[in-house]
Amino acid sequence: MENELFQSRKIRAVIFDFDGTLYGDQKLWTRLVQETLADISIKVTAEQALDKARSMIADGTFYNISGIAIALAKNSGVQGYDVNLRDRFLQKLDIIMDETGPSDELVHLLSSLQDHDIRMGIVTFQRLPRLQRRLEIWKLKQYFRSIVTPDHMAEFKPSPLPFIRAIRELGVGARDSLVVGDEPVDMIGGKKAGALAIGLPNGFFSREELALAGADHMITSLTDLDALLLQK
Repeated sequence: MENELFQSRKIRAVIFDFDGTLYGDQKLWTRLVQETLADISIKVTAEQALDKARSMIADGTFYNISGIAIALAKNSGVQGYDVNLRDRFLQKLDIIMDETGPSDELVHLLSSLQDHDIRMGIVTFQRLPRLQRRLEIWKLKQYFRSIVTPDHMAEFKPSPLPFIRAIRELGVGARDSLVVGDEPVDMIGGKKAGALAIGLPNGFFSREELALAGADHMITSLTDLDALLLQK
């Protein structure tokens, strides 16, 4: 983000995506796809998982990460595993998240933003009970004044409505808000809601795709966001 954007807007709130933004990256997602498929005796390489993700993005069939495993299973002639594979994927992810906990950089960022009176929220496709459990286990729930998921509203990203709701719940103006995410839907929805948008190309979407979706700036890690917001 250029300095002039901060000069014209005082950022008072940050709205995060969760998967691929606050936690996880392309390397983790491809590994989980491989391990999930291995449970039903389907062997794929990390490159094959990535290629499938990119092809699903290109043809508009990419909706969630576990869907990559389901699509690869179907390509292998295995049917009827949709729910089972999704559950297996999430169970494996939970085990890893329980073992690793939140990253030090994430905890530092959230603490720093809170210390500087910057309000925080989450807008994510992740279901509310699952997200609340994770935030409680990681002891991060106190940082987020707003959490918006598909449990709250049917029309979701790339619609601006979940972001508008989060901005309202945070008690700030759209011009004072910043959206951070790893997918074009975060950029599109955040911008339509009137907020600034920062892309974090951590997952399957490229820097160019996030820019095309309207990102005002790119960061390579949450540490970059800390420096940007607290540089004044």
